[in-house]
Amino acid sequence: MSLLILAVATAVQAAPPAFVPDARLGLALYCAPTCSDEGIQALEDALAPIPSRRRLPRAAAQPVRTMGLVMVEDFGLPHLETLGALADGVGPDAVASLESSQEVLVVSFAAPRERITELNAVAYPAFLAAIQAGGAVVEDLTTGRIFDADAFADQAALLTAASLDTSAFFVLQATGDQDEDSTDLETVGLRALGLHDIRAESLAEDQLDDWAALINALAQLSWEQGSLQSRMFVTESAIQLEDARLRAVGIEGTVYARSASSTWSTSADPLVVIGFDGRFDAPPAFPLDSYPTAQLEGGEAEPEPVPVAEPAPIPEPVAEPVPPTVPEPVPPLVPEPTPAAIPQAQPEPPPAPVPVAQPAPAPSHAPLPPTLIETQTRSLARLDSEVRQAWDAGLPSGDRLYVKAPFDGDQGALEYLWVQVVSWSGGAIAGVLRSEPSWVPKLAAGDVVEVDQAVVFDYLWRHADGSSEGNLTEAFLD
Repeated sequence: MSLLILAVATAVQAAPPAFVPDARLGLALYCAPTCSDEGIQALEDALAPIPSRRRLPRAAAQPVRTMGLVMVEDFGLPHLETLGALADGVGPDAVASLESSQEVLVVSFAAPRERITELNAVAYPAFLAAIQAGGAVVEDLTTGRIFDADAFADQAALLTAASLDTSAFFVLQATGDQDEDSTDLETVGLRALGLHDIRAESLAEDQLDDWAALINALAQLSWEQGSLQSRMFVTESAIQLEDARLRAVGIEGTVYARSASSTWSTSADPLVVIGFDGRFDAPPAFPLDSYPTAQLEGGEAEPEPVPVAEPAPIPEPVAEPVPPTVPEPVPPLVPEPTPAAIPQAQPEPPPAPVPVAQPAPAPSHAPLPPTLIETQTRSLARLDSEVRQAWDAGLPSGDRLYVKAPFDGDQGALEYLWVQVVSWSGGAIAGVLRSEPSWVPKLAAGDVVEVDQAVVFDYLWRHADGSSEGNLTEAFLD
């Protein structure tokens, strides 16, 4: 078939893709039921070639890792039924072992893009040996995929091959809009290769297979050529890896890319939205259903994504990175504006008062609008009653609780950041920072922090089935 696609807006060319500082990934080993001292030491020894750090740097200059042991009751279990295809690599026996798991070993990695194959050659065989020695399952925190020992052996072979096929590193998330009868496709996991994740927007149903093939080809080209550019010519002959060339048969044209915010990632990982000026001259050899995907309606995030950064080790806090990740939605990791950053209407002097929106380049201590105060009061009242009672009784498996709290930044500014709660005693809340700070240089996403409940601004309770409650103040801050 011959189909001309024109999906290029001026905005696409206006904002070139952001720089990807390094490659990041995370792996979690669920023990059955607990992690033995021998097993922990064996994994530590196998990972010894990768230096251990208390927390990952903002941009890794060499392969590094963090490692910690977390209780499952704090970390949560994957909700296999809602993960769908992401849990295809888990057999019945592994499901039973997973349900009995009480502890999980979490390791997060970072490396310069040019050394990611060196990191993979250590990380994946180490986790394969660990799960074969008695682990229940391994979760790829970057994509949210779950594997038992046999499935992870196959996956590890793909991820450590001499010539990497990028399709093994990402999953495709599909979000449908019932009103518009269109679908967005977005990769999750390419940050594990130091690459941008890729999104194509507003696709008709009969375009999905072609665009899935285009995204796959673009990911492979980005890896082989070293980066994703704002304009790239895509054709099968430009791809070196034979299997990837087969998936690009019939594609020829120019891809335009612009920076955007991720729908799925648990971090501020670089992502681009693409347009395509070109054609698809043959049916795709590998249609959309050839890739691990999650099909969702109405733009809701999948129940268990990624993300990549999970709670730091307890009781010895070890900050985890913010992998891309992963199958369980978490609060958006973009700088959260303080309430005071909302433009305030300021009248000009008489005789003709005109409201003038005042810019707010950084957070401040200005008072909140009355309507926001009322909403916040209602939200915090529920946090201190029903939500607190649920926490004390033990949240259901797979549920996560987050609070948004202020942190002191540069020049007296406040920045409101999301924290995943791991302990709550009296008015003291401890947890893992999930937002990437913009104005608080002493903190980074993945750090273990403590928050006074008295200063909490809002909360968000994510349920294992993908639904959520709280975050009522977000409407006032958009």
